[in-house]
Amino acid sequence: MRLDTLGIDPSVSVLFPPEFLAEQLSDVPIDVVVPDDSDGSTDDADGPHGAVPPCDAIVTFEHREEFLDLDWIHSIQAGVDRFPQDRLEDAGVALTNSTGIHGDAIGETVAGYLLAFSRRLHTHIRNQEEREWSQPDWDEAWTIAGERACVIGLGSLGRGVVDRLSALGVDVDGLRRT
Repeated sequence: MRLDTLGIDPSVSVLFPPEFLAEQLSDVPIDVVVPDDSDGSTDDADGPHGAVPPCDAIVTFEHREEFLDLDWIHSIQAGVDRFPQDRLEDAGVALTNSTGIHGDAIGETVAGYLLAFSRRLHTHIRNQEEREWSQPDWDEAWTIAGERACVIGLGSLGRGVVDRLSALGVDVDGLRRT
């Protein structure tokens, strides 16, 4: 498969600006096309993200029917459950995803939520919003060091969680299918 033009669908903006990805790909010997939304025209009869830019392949967050005419779709998500895999295969469209790149971000997010919950930050924020300045009971918050956690699934996302929680002193058990 020869690719001359890579399109970046505006749906990637849920994670980053399409222009950012185009800039990151500036050294790759392929034309990168980002639809121009400066006049708001991508929100038109072609759907919420406008017409598919003229390209051989596209980087996207979501599936669109127009993608069935392309050679290759790359999903920025780790999973591709939302894509009609049988139809793409019948149309000869290659489908790839971003498995493996989200482990650090997911691990840090889970660790952050766990720290916020254990330290009762949600209670402090709510109290602050209600202008309540009383101190919580001494045993309301706890530290996570020495606690035990179970991570189900040890792919790149699960390993990212295990690594972050282990670094915080949590005793982590992991389960995988095989």
